[in-house]
Amino acid sequence: TARELFLGTGGGAFSPDAGMTRAMFATVIGRLYERSFGEIASPDARAFTDCDYSAYYGKYVEWAAANGIIGGYGNGLFAPGKLITREEMAAILYRFANFLKVLPNKTDGALAYPDAGNISDYAKTAALYCQTTGIIGGRENGAFAPKDTATRAEVAAIIQRFVEIVLG
Repeated sequence: TARELFLGTGGGAFSPDAGMTRAMFATVIGRLYERSFGEIASPDARAFTDCDYSAYYGKYVEWAAANGIIGGYGNGLFAPGKLITREEMAAILYRFANFLKVLPNKTDGALAYPDAGNISDYAKTAALYCQTTGIIGGRENGAFAPKDTATRAEVAAIIQRFVEIVLG
């Protein structure tokens, strides 16, 4: 909240146990970039047909798409209101670190999460990055829980670790 990455859900509430949507996560990443590197301009381009580019998340989604940080589901769809999964979040963080050119020189050799076989192929390298850096920890019994959604509280903790580890 000090960096104004999370502005709450209205009425002075943070809603820590609420789910984090894809639009919210793109906004947090965009705001983190802005607080560290400068203002993101509102784009003229429109990568996705299902986004409201006048909404709070619009410029952040387009900026992240234009820079290869986020992707959609095909056919011009981003699904901004869909709750973000842990593997989607890992992939976005990995691409964001790559965009910032702050990936570690070496990562762990193999995924140690007991449910590593459930991680989608597109997210395996990202999960390995998160395991190596400690940005995303395991849940119960150390499971990555790739298909589970993330709460706003979890995302806040993950972003804090990302800032401390990656941006110093």
